[in-house]
Amino acid sequence: MDREMKDQYVLVIQAKDMVGQMGGLSGTTSVTITLTDVNDNPPHFSRKNYQYTVLESLPVASVVARVKAVDADIGPNAEMEYRIIEDGPGLFNITTDEDTQEGVIILQKPLDFETKNSFNVRIEATNRNIDPAFVHLGSFSDTTSVKVTVKDVNESPVFSTQLSRMVISEDAKVGTSIGRVSAHDPDTSNSAIRYSIDRNTDLERIFNVDALSGVISTAKPLDREVNSVHNLTILAMESRKSTHTQLSTSGLKIRLVSSLWYRMASATTQSLTPKPNRLHACAINNITVSLNDPTKIGKGFVAITVLDINDNAPVFAIAYETLLCENAAPGQVRNWRYIS
Repeated sequence: MDREMKDQYVLVIQAKDMVGQMGGLSGTTSVTITLTDVNDNPPHFSRKNYQYTVLESLPVASVVARVKAVDADIGPNAEMEYRIIEDGPGLFNITTDEDTQEGVIILQKPLDFETKNSFNVRIEATNRNIDPAFVHLGSFSDTTSVKVTVKDVNESPVFSTQLSRMVISEDAKVGTSIGRVSAHDPDTSNSAIRYSIDRNTDLERIFNVDALSGVISTAKPLDREVNSVHNLTILAMESRKSTHTQLSTSGLKIRLVSSLWYRMASATTQSLTPKPNRLHACAINNITVSLNDPTKIGKGFVAITVLDINDNAPVFAIAYETLLCENAAPGQVRNWRYIS
């Protein structure tokens, strides 16, 4: 018997007494025979090729496509398992919809039209519950191909870096170039990029950016005491479009120059010779040197060592008296001591 050809039989049973002779009585009843299913039919795809088109902006975890293998069996014997066997693992995943027994292809990684815009995914469907008594009938699986075509989407410009730090002197003249930002169009068209400053981050319009080159420059004098750090947002826009922009923040750190105090750049040693007859009680003198500006003062200390010269005559420590005989011989010596 083959349940897939006919799954139910109704029999009419008649019973007669008197061995069916004339005058005997009879009765009838019906018997319904329903065949239960066994897993003796392999799955097969109704279509050997599927084609789907998706946008490259399709979010990860989204459904890309659905495929279905059918089985003449019913119930658990018709349950399916799907798997990707070619050009899909890693990028796509496939699961079974338990309600419809369809294979649901799900995106696992972002698509990029510029990297690859077409995939030929090979799918295999297998019976979940295979009866060993029927494996001799052949493989209980089937395969199909799914071609996934990726459609290009106009993407926003991409900056080479998302955060830039630039340094400029406070005394920089108006029009001084500070630095350059750079963005490119990731689409195959590679459109030209135009740059501008988000004026919400530069309300006083202190800076400018060249629309074509991306060079940032000063538009007004800088004042570190008013604002020492400026955080600018630079906008990059495709020349052929006005709906796709991406933001990059350039932090401009203003470095002090003219507002720094003066300081002693270096020190040298000099010898000073006092003038004749100058009285001094100390050999080392400390003096303060100031560098003055109406608003800026720097201080440093200079140690001066006065060197000695022989500018003082010797004098006796005390007055001396001695006795000398009148008959002292010529050349006789007396001792005397003096200090300088």
